[in-house]
Amino acid sequence: MKKNLILITIAAVVLIARAEAQSTPRIQMPYGVGNVWVTDVVNGNEKARFEYLPGKIIIDSLDYTILEGRSIHHVYKYYTRVRPDGYHVERVDSSVIAPNYEWIHWKENPQIGDEWVNQKTIYMWRYKITEILLDLVYGQPDTLYRLRISLDGNPYELFALYSLKFGILSYTADFETDRQMGCVINGVVYGDTTFYPWVSVRDEVMESDYRLEQNYPNPFNPSSEIRFRLPESSEIELGVYDILGNRVAVLAKGQYEQGSHGVIFDGAHLASGVYLYKLSYGRGMTLTRKMTLLK
Repeated sequence: MKKNLILITIAAVVLIARAEAQSTPRIQMPYGVGNVWVTDVVNGNEKARFEYLPGKIIIDSLDYTILEGRSIHHVYKYYTRVRPDGYHVERVDSSVIAPNYEWIHWKENPQIGDEWVNQKTIYMWRYKITEILLDLVYGQPDTLYRLRISLDGNPYELFALYSLKFGILSYTADFETDRQMGCVINGVVYGDTTFYPWVSVRDEVMESDYRLEQNYPNPFNPSSEIRFRLPESSEIELGVYDILGNRVAVLAKGQYEQGSHGVIFDGAHLASGVYLYKLSYGRGMTLTRKMTLLK
């Protein structure tokens, strides 16, 4: 009985580690509006598409570039920037123990032996550049960087292969490998950039409409992005309300320019439950959606 319990415990630890490893944040580079990457899980037929979008999102007075990711079922976004100290970071959420909740992915002027760490509430990840090599990528000579990512207290390791010209070429653990199939860098197409042909890469948006998008992720804990689109410069207010109609937050207020806008709602101080977010504009016009905070 004790032996079976030990085996079950070990299996549970392995499964938790795998889930944590698979969700490790990562971003693409080089930066540039319209740069695109298509990846696939080897033998898994699980494609993903990444693209840098126009505009910036401001969180806590910091400017972030928006990287949109798409799979067959989901659309998600990463918020990235290069810090003054040269580290390439992603804004995540309060589960990351770091200033501004930023996860370090890469650094300028990478050298063999360079190391850094990222810590979440449960795990600490250690990153180390272990090898620099020359190879051909899409028929072009390139310098590649091998990055080892290890998890404290767990035997699992992940390995990423980076190109400064073409981004992440592969991302490997013993249970799966993501590999780059193709990319578009500064308007030039390399490799196979075919996504699922039956999936629209961009949702059609009526330019004459006010739009309030469903927050993502949803359910969420503790933060989620809310995006809205204005067909013209408008005076707006975006508020969050509990199920009784009490306002718990004002996310945006004032004159906003035509186009798409995004804000981050942090519900860390609120209880689990259903909340409403409402966009008010014009003369008494409103758009309202529901979201679920699940702690």
